[in-house]
Amino acid sequence: MTCKLIFPAIFVSAILFSCMNNGTSPKLPTAQQLSRKTVQLDSTFQSCDSVFIATYPGTACCVSGPIVAKPGDIFRYHYQTNHSDPHITWQIQEGDISIIAGQSTLTVTVQFGPRFKNGVIIGDGDGISPIGGARLRCANRAVVTGN
Repeated sequence: MTCKLIFPAIFVSAILFSCMNNGTSPKLPTAQQLSRKTVQLDSTFQSCDSVFIATYPGTACCVSGPIVAKPGDIFRYHYQTNHSDPHITWQIQEGDISIIAGQSTLTVTVQFGPRFKNGVIIGDGDGISPIGGARLRCANRAVVTGN
């Protein structure tokens, strides 16, 4: 009878010790790192890493376009995602910037107003995830500074 009680105790102990955190957990990327990957080609343009976005197994999106502007400039910004059937909403979070074309499309055209100094343009979309087929949301932004 003692053998019957010792075996379960050893088995349970082995399971508990094997599942304990030994402090060497891998460092996981932040949500911001997972949602997008951008590349600075130069100091005036934010570009998306297309290969990263296309091959990333989770949710990924990016807004590309100029990050330096002056009043009166008209620029286009592009939203890229690994989701299918994306529904996009463009927003001006701050700054004297107006959307002049492309709302609800992958590419928006904006004009920088006479009082523009700095601003933020957000591409907020939802689409069908490559894994599981659920409709998930992903947003990214371009922070634009005055020239």
